[in-house]
Amino acid sequence: MPGGASVPQMRIGELARRTGVGEATLRAWERRYGVLQPTRSAGGHRLYTEGDVQAVLHVQQLVAEGWNVGAAARRVAGARRQRARPALVAHRALPPADRYRERLWLALERFDAGAAGATLDAASASLDIDELLDDVVVPLVRRLNARRHADPARSARDSFAAQLLRTHLRCVAPADTLPRVRSAVTCTPEGEHVDLGLVVAVTSLEGHGFRVHDFGADVPVATINHVVAGIRPDLLAVVAHHREPAAAFLRDALLPRPVAVLLIGRGFNAADADPARRFALAPERVRDVAVALERLLTGAPDPA
Repeated sequence: MPGGASVPQMRIGELARRTGVGEATLRAWERRYGVLQPTRSAGGHRLYTEGDVQAVLHVQQLVAEGWNVGAAARRVAGARRQRARPALVAHRALPPADRYRERLWLALERFDAGAAGATLDAASASLDIDELLDDVVVPLVRRLNARRHADPARSARDSFAAQLLRTHLRCVAPADTLPRVRSAVTCTPEGEHVDLGLVVAVTSLEGHGFRVHDFGADVPVATINHVVAGIRPDLLAVVAHHREPAAAFLRDALLPRPVAVLLIGRGFNAADADPARRFALAPERVRDVAVALERLLTGAPDPA
């Protein structure tokens, strides 16, 4: 057929019949994750392509391999956006992420919650959750951390920023269409008093379908051991920006098997990864977390 998969051919009922996925779930995947990329007919009806069929089948394949549905949907949607990016740039003039980032920084500097919230709303509407975290929030957190090292008196601004980001980002991470079957505990070890990194970690994990128990900052290692033994999560995510708290955690952590541990932040380094203990270093980019988590939780080897 001329045009191949790029020509819209079917309504949502046909897409549901061909993939075996219900219409309500297809609409949720389209709305929450961007898995589907329909066009509109002259009458306003959504029309789907063979590419949408293949995207849904790919999500189902990943779920069958053990992926959480949210992580699978985001991976497929991200791959489609990447392939289509030249067309998107040509037809959709999005404000760049660095503009959002600078507007947000100025708002936080002025303690202007209204302007900061409006900027986050605009960024959330234009960017997917991984782009929002990687290109706006994480660079801003690093900038705040660098300023704090230069000026320890900035704790009030850090607290303001953390509370604002936490409140907003908790509303950004979408609920999954399936129950959250994996759980995670998040915290920073004793000596780490700032929880901006935790805000990012919690948002990312919730966005990837985890039920998160966040125990906050400055948690003694003995307490971490006790909490993990009691809750028995699938994952413990520990955030540390300084080496001393990170090293103390690594030395004193006595965690039950088969809990996996994701080490986040510059306090950890590549030598801290320990497959025998199921300790893995988090990737630099949030958009790479889904793949890293699947490897960690399933025991799959890193690619050569």
